[in-house]
Amino acid sequence: MCANDSDVQLCVRWARDHRQKFAIRSGGHNYAGFSTTSGLLVDVKAMNGIRLDLNNGTARIQAGVNNQNMADAFSSTNFGIP
Repeated sequence: MCANDSDVQLCVRWARDHRQKFAIRSGGHNYAGFSTTSGLLVDVKAMNGIRLDLNNGTARIQAGVNNQNMADAFSSTNFGIP
């Protein structure tokens, strides 16, 4: 489980250097099975921060954010996520 960008970079480098397959998991499942692998599983669920800048109309959303996290963060704004 990765805590930050540096952890993800370390995992990808390790997989490259050891010629291992890897997959990214952010929410715990994927209907098509893309978050499973026989190699290294890079779990980014803990990277679930959302930073809103309402003045600029932008958001910084980390890779582990799920749909409910976004719905909660945006519920008190004029913005929405499709």
